[in-house]
Amino acid sequence: MTETRREQFQALRGMRDILPPESARRRELTKQFVSQCELAGYHEVVPPLLEDLGVFLRVGEATDVVTKEMYDFVDKDQTRIALRPEMTAGVVRAFVQHRPVLPWKVWYAGTNFRHERPQKGRYRMFDQLGVEALGVDDADLDVEIISLASRFFASLGLRQVTLLINSLGEHEDREQYTEAVRLYLLAHQYELSEASQVTLERNP
Repeated sequence: MTETRREQFQALRGMRDILPPESARRRELTKQFVSQCELAGYHEVVPPLLEDLGVFLRVGEATDVVTKEMYDFVDKDQTRIALRPEMTAGVVRAFVQHRPVLPWKVWYAGTNFRHERPQKGRYRMFDQLGVEALGVDDADLDVEIISLASRFFASLGLRQVTLLINSLGEHEDREQYTEAVRLYLLAHQYELSEASQVTLERNP
């Protein structure tokens, strides 16, 4: 009698199964997040897991996420698509496509994928919770989102949390800051790794 050989499949490298009791803790964390978002008047948006590659290229072709870590491929109708490496770009694409009433205040929660080197506690699939307030130029919305994040951490029972607020100022200030960073790093570029030198050239 020949013994039938069974193939033992396992999760792919960098992927994982989320089992109890971790799955329950994950669900409770999301529940607390949603509660705080809805109290602040934010509503759920669910962007697709797959997007046209161009949606993420607009985020920054020089970033490591786009150049090294994104799962992208050509599908059966020859469209270049990508598994989302983060959710903000898809939310902004949805905003532009659907032209909702302003301000558009939304929250999202979902799994993303990046082909990076797996490490302890760091996987190629990960969850992201976030909010976006789009369509109006109102500093009060920035304050609202910062406050929302602070209340969310408190709802989880976190007590040793320090809130630090910083700003790069106006667009012109950011340009000056970027140039100062570029000049400093150019003076020390041979101390940088090869990958960091490429990033400096593309996107300081």
